[in-house]
Amino acid sequence: MEIADIKPVLEALLLASDKPVPLAQLAKAMDGVERKAVSQTLEELAAEYDSQARGFRLVEIAEGWQLVTRPQFAGAIRKMNRTKAANRLTRPSLESLAIVAYKQPITKAEVESVRGVNSEGVINSLLERRLVRTVGRKDVVGRPLLYGTTREFLQAFGLKDLGELPQLADLKDLLKNDEAGELWEMDENGDLVEKRPEDLLKSAEPAAPAEDAPGEEPADEEGPAS
Repeated sequence: MEIADIKPVLEALLLASDKPVPLAQLAKAMDGVERKAVSQTLEELAAEYDSQARGFRLVEIAEGWQLVTRPQFAGAIRKMNRTKAANRLTRPSLESLAIVAYKQPITKAEVESVRGVNSEGVINSLLERRLVRTVGRKDVVGRPLLYGTTREFLQAFGLKDLGELPQLADLKDLLKNDEAGELWEMDENGDLVEKRPEDLLKSAEPAAPAEDAPGEEPADEEGPAS
């Protein structure tokens, strides 16, 4: 099959999925087409969309490929859908998520040791949002659960893999600069807000999930799990 014939098939497969599709899965759906040819075609499609300044782009995130909207059209999308930021991640949640991302696998007690406060509520909240998952148990007395990030975490922050996480020293500046990620915004109350899926403007550049606020003791807003 020629690349010209592969392109429309790949576009159909990508449009039919609402999450990143791994290369192996795309190749499997195209019987007889080698993975190398599929990979080459994906790269060509991504370059083609960029050169044509289309309203969407093709990016490699969360160990797969996905069609996403461009950042400059976020306002128009929100107006069309008349959306309100409903999925809120508080600063304690972002702090805990950052600790898990950089220190994984890590126990809840270790997260609390870094934050200095009880983190059961925020950990449960992150589990419910599927940004964090259990990855095993630590081989110590009590065998506490170990936590790590998920593919949904990579997708939400526009990361191809964990290797694209920004350096810890850059977290403050990245979070303060909205152009760095375009995934989090401040609402009228000064809280960090997670944009809805239709507003997520993923890019190949990593976004910062948290800010280390010196001098301020974080307070869990989710509360303890019931």
